[in-house]
Amino acid sequence: MRDVVRLIQTGKMIKHLYENRCKEISNKYHLTKNEIDILLFLANNQPYDTSRDIVEYRALSKSHVCKSVDSLFSRGYLKGEQDQRDRRLIHLKLQSGPCRPSERLNRCSRTFSTRSIAAFQ
Repeated sequence: MRDVVRLIQTGKMIKHLYENRCKEISNKYHLTKNEIDILLFLANNQPYDTSRDIVEYRALSKSHVCKSVDSLFSRGYLKGEQDQRDRRLIHLKLQSGPCRPSERLNRCSRTFSTRSIAAFQ
């Protein structure tokens, strides 16, 4: 039982460290935790690019995803493309450009992962 508790505590600690690592980018671009999750999900999971995919695979509520996606759209960080077979589906795409947070977040995520793995070896 102690091993399970330690594992949970370690997971929480890693999550906390990761969130602190992304804090600078979050503050600079005024992003919420959910917006960061969505940007990273879309950057790292290419075939899964709809709000439904985000809800299913990131276990976020529909309302939080909807609100965050709307916010990211309004700030120009995302664009939508209608599915050619099912007009009800909108595929979310990251906007590219010099002042986009997705690249910086992705770099931060990769650096954190690399350092975390190295620490456990």
